Amino acid sequence: MATRFKNRNIRSVASKIVLGAGVYYIWQERNKRQFTSEKRPAETLLETILESVKPRLMSIRVINSSQQMANTLVFKTHEFEF
Repeated sequence: MATRFKNRNIRSVASKIVLGAGVYYIWQERNKRQFTSEKRPAETLLETILESVKPRLMSIRVINSSQQMANTLVFKTHEFEF
């Protein structure tokens, strides 16, 4: 997994963004549960992560390539359902 993050291609950059947001919000949820006894359902947590990642992924500027076009099509056509 570490070798995948050395690249600067679109997939590698997107993976870093998603991983970072996932770790941040899961750790935030862990602290809420431990210190305030508040709990959010897993679906709500996932929705929060996806909503924070979408604008970051949409703002990435990339050089046009076949890989970028394929990723754009997948991202635009994929619906996230909870």
